Amino acid sequence: MSDLVYQVLAGFTYGMIYWLIAAGLTIAFGVLGILNFAHGSLYMLGAYFAYTFYHALGMNFGLSIVLAVASVSVIGLVIERLALRPIYKRHLEIQIILTFGVMLIIADATLLGWGTALTFPRIPDFAVGTVDVLGRGFPVYYLFLSG
Repeated sequence: MSDLVYQVLAGFTYGMIYWLIAAGLTIAFGVLGILNFAHGSLYMLGAYFAYTFYHALGMNFGLSIVLAVASVSVIGLVIERLALRPIYKRHLEIQIILTFGVMLIIADATLLGWGTALTFPRIPDFAVGTVDVLGRGFPVYYLFLSG
């Protein structure tokens, strides 16, 4: 039974991450009318910025998250002004091709900037440890991610 509860909680954690990405994509499509294939790439870019600020530069975790959000917001604003705004009234196929191209550019820029090595940042001090769930430890970090 504890294994089932653990798997449900872990699945909920990953489901919340996927929901966050899907909600952003849905809002962008609903408000702007743009099907943005580069949305996931911007999410990835934010994770790399947060990793750089927190792990590589040694900044505070909260400040790293705020700076990562601000950095990706600026990049998103530039993409919207230069690439997306001129095609708002164009056919959906053009939007898909353009945002797919932006996705490829972001992916290649990420490879150039951070390389191909797998990176694991350290867990913030407040999220280290486990919580007892039916006699089995569940990581506090997963609870933080769900929140």
